[in-house]
Amino acid sequence: MALNIDAQAQKKGDLQENPAAPASVRVDGNLSEWDPGRFTAHEDTRISYLVSNDDRNLYLAVRSADRDKISKMVTRGITLTVNTDGKKKAGPSVTFPAGRVPGAAAGKPADPGQALRSRLSTAREIRITGMKSIRDGGISTENEYGILAAGDLDSAMTFACELAVPLDQLGLSPASDSPVAIGIRINGIVPPRIQAGPRSPYESMRRGGYGRAAAFPEGLQPEEFWIRRTLTTQTQ
Repeated sequence: MALNIDAQAQKKGDLQENPAAPASVRVDGNLSEWDPGRFTAHEDTRISYLVSNDDRNLYLAVRSADRDKISKMVTRGITLTVNTDGKKKAGPSVTFPAGRVPGAAAGKPADPGQALRSRLSTAREIRITGMKSIRDGGISTENEYGILAAGDLDSAMTFACELAVPLDQLGLSPASDSPVAIGIRINGIVPPRIQAGPRSPYESMRRGGYGRAAAFPEGLQPEEFWIRRTLTTQTQ
């Protein structure tokens, strides 16, 4: 599964219609049913993504060959947020993988991807917020709501993830032509808000040149971008 970094350059602020989802989508972490030419490369996050829909679901497919980003996505999760007002703000969201990250096993891993594959193989939780008829919190990947998620890391260390969310859970209709805002977030560690006095350790660190970045490296912080889309009524 090769990462096509040249596939459709990201055009910030453009309103586009979703491409139609394949006639048969199986959410299993294998992206073979998706057209590689439909993926968009996002340079800042070094991922390639595809947002699509049919008359039932909104889909997100993500792939990346960048090992730092893969580590963040597998251990912290990817969040898909949909704002039906077309604004870059909170809305119904789905995060996968979610839940507790297992501790590292004793001994040196057989290969660099072993711990990440172990995490994916045991990922059984999806975190939900703001859904129409689901209480906020964690749900199983095997649930009655039709929300699906799966990820895979192949032998070439290319990561793939798929999410499917029923349109009605998002408050959307397949016939709607109103723009929606879609946020794609690689989760990370959120730095705390520090109100430091002149004598506090935090202020001393800042003045000494060690500051917040030393405690929370930029590479560990969340990364997010938004796109604006309309749903498609086309079928494949």
